[in-house]
Amino acid sequence: MTSDTSDILFVGGAPRSGTTVLHALLCTSARTCRYHPEVSFIRPLVETYVHGLSTWDAHTHAFFEKKAHFHHHMRRMTSWAFDHVSTVLKNPQLLCVKDPCMTPFFGALREIMGQRIRTVTSVRHPYDVLRSRQTVIERHGQGMTEAMADKLAREYVTMYRHLDDPRLEGCSLVLRYEDLEQPETLERLRVFTGLDDLSPDEIWAETRARSSDADQSAWGSPKYHAALDLRPRHTPLDPRWRDIARPICGPLMAQFGYDPA
Repeated sequence: MTSDTSDILFVGGAPRSGTTVLHALLCTSARTCRYHPEVSFIRPLVETYVHGLSTWDAHTHAFFEKKAHFHHHMRRMTSWAFDHVSTVLKNPQLLCVKDPCMTPFFGALREIMGQRIRTVTSVRHPYDVLRSRQTVIERHGQGMTEAMADKLAREYVTMYRHLDDPRLEGCSLVLRYEDLEQPETLERLRVFTGLDDLSPDEIWAETRARSSDADQSAWGSPKYHAALDLRPRHTPLDPRWRDIARPICGPLMAQFGYDPA
């Protein structure tokens, strides 16, 4: 049987929206865990739960008498995975993990894990997200195209489809990446998480002296394992790609006060 020893704070947001920085900031608290890589191996369990419910009548019902039994089965499996992570990270009072691609499944994750799960989502201007994704694409030896800009903009919107999910009411916090250094934003984060000792000055303090060689993958950033710096490091997104992204991302830009120009 699973022990359910730690509450879980799951960090999400679109890829390149500041989830790594937000995760590292949360890990400055003495009550949570050290900074660590993404727990992407847990996501397939949640996707399995969603798929199992969607195919209940066709397949899944043959193996479980009730949907409640299937839910219990998936909670047990998912809890084991989280408890393993907690054990590796020395059983912190609050287990803080992240995986951007889990974000659209936050509602299902909450449904599986119940009150043990809370979520924090990072939102960033979609133009800056697409510009950062463009860099990743170019590092892979490819170039940005109209089709790719359209795909990335639609993916951005998909990543925030959980924002109106009623299953997350009262257990989810959404923050703008650009505001992470603002006292009001930090206070909201401290109140929501209960981590009153969060310190931007201590972000990645234990690893700042490490070589940057470990972050030279296509997804790496010179901002990793460095002092908090929210200034843009890329040139602005090309107007061609902005024109494609604007009608797709416009409602989210308006919701979070981003300039669509």
